[in-house]
Amino acid sequence: MHDVGEGLPENKAEAMRLYRKAWRRGSHASALNIAILYREQGKMRIMFRWYGRVAAAGDGSAQLEMAKCYLAGSGVRKNQQAALRCLNIAIGSLYISEDEREEAQGMLKGLSPQLVR
Repeated sequence: MHDVGEGLPENKAEAMRLYRKAWRRGSHASALNIAILYREQGKMRIMFRWYGRVAAAGDGSAQLEMAKCYLAGSGVRKNQQAALRCLNIAIGSLYISEDEREEAQGMLKGLSPQLVR
């Protein structure tokens, strides 16, 4: 709510504080929001680390975001092999929306054919 000003005044610092508190209490979704807040601040390496924390917990959405980072070199060195691994994990994940799964499948088709073999 604080991060987008929905129902409350926008306050990114308060949003970050609350998301971190939720993360410490076991909310994986809050870590995705933390990553997004860091992305908005241009802190791409920190953003990537937060996506990694959620991905390690089995979140397919985070795997998709990590694949995007690997392909763009955003917060991490470009690495198509790592992107391929993330996309395959995302596609097989139970914790990903159907739209995100389709996006991951489309991205997979766009990778170099030598990688996908």
